[in-house]
Amino acid sequence: MEHSEQHNPTLSLDPLTHLVGGNLDEPTDGAALAEAANYSRFYFQRMFRERTGETPGDCRRRLLIERAGYQLRHTAQPITAVAFEAHFDSLEGFSRAFRKAYGVSPSHYRRLEARSWFVAAPNDIHYDPVIGGAVRL
Repeated sequence: MEHSEQHNPTLSLDPLTHLVGGNLDEPTDGAALAEAANYSRFYFQRMFRERTGETPGDCRRRLLIERAGYQLRHTAQPITAVAFEAHFDSLEGFSRAFRKAYGVSPSHYRRLEARSWFVAAPNDIHYDPVIGGAVRL
């Protein structure tokens, strides 16, 4: 194993999970992810769900919400900017999804004492700010 491989946490992800959570800045959909993996959309979704316990879309949305939680906690970015970086079309939609995930509004979450930005998940895949993507913990 090369030295660079020892410190790269994305290597602990299987290729399908890395495909879904490796580049959260790129807006994508299930068809594009399946095509990048060289599978049919149906087969890709089924295989991903078997391996992780959630669909690729659910995993990606959760990772984007976790990244938003991290940004709200550690940056001064406006909530609207965080919402758009999480690929939400509106602040209202982002606020609803954020409240569902964390139990509080984004503005209230920002005022809370430090806590983890991780959201409950059926697997151990979460957003890692160091690599800017998904990592299996």
